[in-house]
Amino acid sequence: MQGEIKSYKKRLIKTIVVTFILILAIVYVAYRLTLYYSETQFLKATEHKYLSELDLYHDGIRKIALEKIEDKINIIESASTDKFLYGYLNSKKIEEATDILDQSLKLKNSFDYLIVLDNKANLITISGLSPESKNKVVHGNYSTRDYYKNTVSSKKTYISKIFFATGNYWAITISTPIFDPSGQIKYILIGSDKLENIAKDFNFKTRFSNLYSILVNRDGDLIIEGSETIKDKQNIAENDRFVRDFIKNNSQDKFGREINFKKEQTYVRGSIIKADSSKFYIFSYLSYSQFQQELNLLKKGINDLYSIVLVMTIAIFMICWFLTLTIACNFRNLIRKTT
Repeated sequence: MQGEIKSYKKRLIKTIVVTFILILAIVYVAYRLTLYYSETQFLKATEHKYLSELDLYHDGIRKIALEKIEDKINIIESASTDKFLYGYLNSKKIEEATDILDQSLKLKNSFDYLIVLDNKANLITISGLSPESKNKVVHGNYSTRDYYKNTVSSKKTYISKIFFATGNYWAITISTPIFDPSGQIKYILIGSDKLENIAKDFNFKTRFSNLYSILVNRDGDLIIEGSETIKDKQNIAENDRFVRDFIKNNSQDKFGREINFKKEQTYVRGSIIKADSSKFYIFSYLSYSQFQQELNLLKKGINDLYSIVLVMTIAIFMICWFLTLTIACNFRNLIRKTT
């Protein structure tokens, strides 16, 4: 009988130990799988949150740029149909005509200058200049300028290509014809504006400090970065594969994760803004390092949580195992007493 009890005791202890090891292994594997799944889900959720923020920011910037261009078109087209402006120009009352143009320059999203040419491309007046500057204006002929040639040929509003103006700044012109009663072009009204006026709102507040947009021309020249205009020519297509491929392939809207022209690993989204003959490229960047930092904090929190759960699970099982051994010992003692 004693031999049977000892044999039973050994088998019981062996079974408990093996069961403990198996359960411990199962708990650990379940812990690792759950941890991996949670980290993967958090990764997807966090990445989705970042990309959603990037999309909202990018779409907002693109909307601002489009609205500003449309506002400028509306301003110059409205001025071109002003009967008083046409009357003053026709009667050679240049000062009165210039006063009307000065009022147009005070409108939101207007221009730096408004220029009037006759149908032969001779300069009539420039609005927006100081009295001293007006005296220095050379009344020459502008027939070689694209804004004159394209407006006359198309007989409609023309938006010039982005150009690097004298004075070391990027600029754009919008020109429109002024027709006489018979429908013939009598004058050309041209609005000239620095791109820094568009850049004033080319950035808005976001909780991501490394989120910003840039404006690039069709040659890959950097024009605006954040809310700052670039003073010197800098071609970024050479050092930014995403920008280079986007312009080369004439992409409409594209997303990627690339190393940008600043050598930063970023999420990037690019879009085209078309305005007549002009073509702008807008790229918005969100640094991956900031995403990685937040992700690491989340992963650390998950690891800490699951480590606590694992320790508690082992502790509970150890208590249960101890209670099982106690019950087994009591059962053995009971059998001894009965024999």
